[in-house]
Amino acid sequence: MTPVDLKLDAGPHSVRIPRGEDAPSVHLIDVQAGGRYYATAEFGRPADPLVAFDPPARISRAQPPTVAIRLAAELPLPVRQMLLFVKGPDGTFARVPAILVVNAGRTVGTVAFPAAALAVPGAKTITYYVEIETREGEEYYSELHTVPLVP
Repeated sequence: MTPVDLKLDAGPHSVRIPRGEDAPSVHLIDVQAGGRYYATAEFGRPADPLVAFDPPARISRAQPPTVAIRLAAELPLPVRQMLLFVKGPDGTFARVPAILVVNAGRTVGTVAFPAAALAVPGAKTITYYVEIETREGEEYYSELHTVPLVP
């Protein structure tokens, strides 16, 4: 139900706005203490492309997974970069660039979770998200994922 007013802790949050039969819109907001942010979606126009990948249900410290990322769009869009953001023990997110491969005009990025981010003593979960930036400067985000860390 809209509108809705939420109080969120400081830090990044993803907002998924369902659009009926259309693909949802995903927004990433980085909340600063005392700030106000707005997430909007325009209905009745084509949906924004989604960041597509198979998010791991858990992440192994011994065998960090590699994910393949793409932009789910009807037409191929020129991609400048794809980044995996992994939350560190200090609360900041480290940027890990994906290796890009273009095939038939479509870009796929592959990126492994960095072993250093998984080696935090006592950590039971890890939080991450993916960003794709086009050459035109458009930015698309995945939802934030928090998953268990396993040996």
